[in-house]
Amino acid sequence: MHGIELVQRMRAEFNFEPVIRTAIKTGEIRERAEAEELLDAFLQWFSLLPEVIAGRTYVMLKGPVDCIFHSLILNTRLYETFCQKFIGQFIHHEPLDDGTESALESAVRYTVDLLEQNFGAALHPRLQEWRGQLKTGAWVVSCPPKNCQHHGPMGQTVLGRMENGAAVVH
Repeated sequence: MHGIELVQRMRAEFNFEPVIRTAIKTGEIRERAEAEELLDAFLQWFSLLPEVIAGRTYVMLKGPVDCIFHSLILNTRLYETFCQKFIGQFIHHEPLDDGTESALESAVRYTVDLLEQNFGAALHPRLQEWRGQLKTGAWVVSCPPKNCQHHGPMGQTVLGRMENGAAVVH
C-alpha cells in the first residue's frame, strides 16, 4: 500500500496531536489549521517511501512541509512507531558528507517526478511548489552539505536508508 490509500490509512489510524503541538511550539507554524494542512502534504511525501527504488534517493525540501517532518522526528518514540506501523521499518538519520550538488538535483527531480506520477492533480499544493523550485534552481534540500549552493542553515545532509537500499535525504 502506498500513495493515497496509505495517506488515508495514516490519517485514520494514527494520532498526530503531539506532532501538531510540537510544530506550533517551535514557532515556525503559528496556526493549528496550517499545521494540519502541512501534515497532509507531509503524509503524501512519506506515503511514497515504500515506492522508492533501490539505489535511488528521495529528498525532503526545506520549507513548511519539512517543519512537520522535524516535529515528528522530535517525538522520537512516536516517530519510531509511525515508521514501523506504516512502512515496516524505522528510518535512522545519519550525517552524509559526500552529497554532490548534481546528485542532489537528480534526487530532487526523482522526488518531484514520483510525487506527481503518484498523486497527479491530487498532489498537495505545497508539494506542487517543488516543481517550480526545481525549474528555477531555487530548491533547497532540508539538510544538504555545505559545499552545495543549495544548502540550508544546518549545512549537513541527513541520510536515512530503507531496507532495500533506497536513500531518504532530509
